[in-house]
Amino acid sequence: MATQTLKVPDIHCAGCLRTIAGTLRTLPGVESVGGDAAQKVIQVQFRPELVSPTAITDTLAAIGFPVEGTPVRDGAWRNWGLLLLAALGAAVLGWLGYRLGFWRFVTGVAMPQAFGRYNLFALAAGAGVAAFFSPCVFPLLPGYVAYDLGLQAGRGNRLVRSLALGAAAALGVIAVNVAIGAVIALLGRATPFQPDPRQDAPAILMIRTLAGAAIAGLGVLTLTGKSLAGGLLTRLVPAPPATGRGARSMFLYGAFYSAAGIGCTGPILLSLVLFAFTAGSAARAVGAFAVFSLVMGVLMVGVTVLAGFSQTLLTQRLRVATPFLHRLGGLVMILVGGYTAVSLATGPGRELFVRLFLPFLR
Repeated sequence: MATQTLKVPDIHCAGCLRTIAGTLRTLPGVESVGGDAAQKVIQVQFRPELVSPTAITDTLAAIGFPVEGTPVRDGAWRNWGLLLLAALGAAVLGWLGYRLGFWRFVTGVAMPQAFGRYNLFALAAGAGVAAFFSPCVFPLLPGYVAYDLGLQAGRGNRLVRSLALGAAAALGVIAVNVAIGAVIALLGRATPFQPDPRQDAPAILMIRTLAGAAIAGLGVLTLTGKSLAGGLLTRLVPAPPATGRGARSMFLYGAFYSAAGIGCTGPILLSLVLFAFTAGSAARAVGAFAVFSLVMGVLMVGVTVLAGFSQTLLTQRLRVATPFLHRLGGLVMILVGGYTAVSLATGPGRELFVRLFLPFLR
């Protein structure tokens, strides 16, 4: 057994140490990894016959933590341009989903009550896309992506981890949908589709405010290098070794994401389920609800996988990507969570929201 002590200047917090340890332990022959964030030092115990010191330092450099004294490829403006391009790509994805999903569904199906023109399950799939990209929540997508990038930074198999984290977030989305569906089933009465957040009930505003505050709280935890753990959450979402505590955090983020959009998601789901009950059997209504929730969950997994592969590209090209992404995730979550908690919970905020995203209501 050999021990290597390395000075890593880009270590800034305990989260950086967790990222480094999680990555190096995937190398065959690495037995243990320790360190001191304040001293910016790590100690690696490894078997020289299985892994070389050069392989360890090269791995650290590849995830954005080069060892002091090793050559670093600068990257300069081209790499920051790549980061900007990735951010713009996420924004364009959200905007297109909003225009082609939510906007078209609301103005072409829900508001004119044109449900009968379409197959029930195709209608449910379209409603799921509309709900996922509704303007009540799609501004949260950058925060979700940034948080996802921070959780995935420096981990092992990118596809496996992306799928696992995405599945955890999808479970959170589906859990909230089940809660909404239960409320609809208990009410059991038709109400007109109301997509106008200016008319939201106080309970809806409270849910949105709490969800936004919770997302901002996750951002604070991310900035301070802490993570979620907990008795009830641990029992509800037992995290397998491949994902660690990040799965629990992603479950909560998925739940917050869906809960924050309840003002837009609730009316869509209500209209869909009530139409399904009047147009067919209870079994078909349950099937339509399942398709709606599954489509939202699949979209959440898809966004997570895209973020995972984007993170791989960024850390290969941008030396400081890993610590930067941790802080970016926390900052963006605080901003978008604060926006959700405040803007749609106040009269002027809702008015501005309608002018920007729902001008067909004016």
